[in-house]
Amino acid sequence: MASKISISIPEAMLPQLDAAAQRERRSRSALIREALRHYLGAGGRVIPLDNPQSDEIAAVRKGRAEFESGEFVRLEDLQRELGLPTR
Repeated sequence: MASKISISIPEAMLPQLDAAAQRERRSRSALIREALRHYLGAGGRVIPLDNPQSDEIAAVRKGRAEFESGEFVRLEDLQRELGLPTR
């Protein structure tokens, strides 16, 4: 049995929500349920595609700098070190 709840969202999000619902031929509720499933399945906060937080930007910059300077481990090497099968 499904429960009903009410939520408030910024007025500016309604056109985006309705456009996505129309594009995917789904209801607002279906899209919000899917977004909530993704959020909960990811263990909480998911990095958005837009409006990144300063700590997210810093983490990406740090990762890029480490990669460019050769400070990384290849996935295959890590798998081998952990005794996991490689592709």
